[in-house]
Amino acid sequence: KAVDAFTQTIALSNEIGALEGTVSNAHNNIAFLYLQQGEVDLAETHLQKSLAIKQEIGTLLEVPETLNNLGLSRLMQGNYDEAETYLSESLTLGHKNNEQDALSEANRYMAELKLATGDTDTALQLCQQAVVLAHKATSKINEGAALRTLARIHLIREELSQARQAVQTSLRVLKDLNHTHEIARTQSVIAEIALVEGDEATFHSAFKTAQATFEQLGARPDLDHLNMLRERIAAA
Repeated sequence: KAVDAFTQTIALSNEIGALEGTVSNAHNNIAFLYLQQGEVDLAETHLQKSLAIKQEIGTLLEVPETLNNLGLSRLMQGNYDEAETYLSESLTLGHKNNEQDALSEANRYMAELKLATGDTDTALQLCQQAVVLAHKATSKINEGAALRTLARIHLIREELSQARQAVQTSLRVLKDLNHTHEIARTQSVIAEIALVEGDEATFHSAFKTAQATFEQLGARPDLDHLNMLRERIAAA
């Protein structure tokens, strides 16, 4: 439904000759929704359209948001070099434009990239910066997401008390927004921590809560991650 709404925005904007920036942002928003569903190829089409429109009208404003989504797309595909290129460009433009919300997101995705490549020290530093930037920008959704990533970094570093603290703070921040998808993602990390700690009751509760939301939203990447957790507990 959200994709349909943004598609209608594009069609109406083209029909009435609205600002091209509106069309560019709609393409970017559609792409993000497709990324959440794991439809990377469809997302890529809209991201390239968004970027092309912004380049055509000669604006740098909000370009970091599109670059962040391009970086996320490459990250999801395991193409870390291209992901880092897009995210580095986003960070450069974000600093130039003083777009702290986009900077927070870029730092978070870069932290996830470093985590995926085993550089937990750099991942920790980047994610801590992402939390600070999101807080300064009063972006609760990015703050909650950054705290969740921070929890995963602490978990992988076997810093369980810090992981628990970060994930509970993430949950509290996101519940204030009532953002069901982000809350479910944090519940997924709660399940992951519980799995490591051997807390079966918490694992199953958080797992089921997250699973129900992911299935409702069709969030395939998130469901894939949950299935990986289920396989781990089955093998234990």
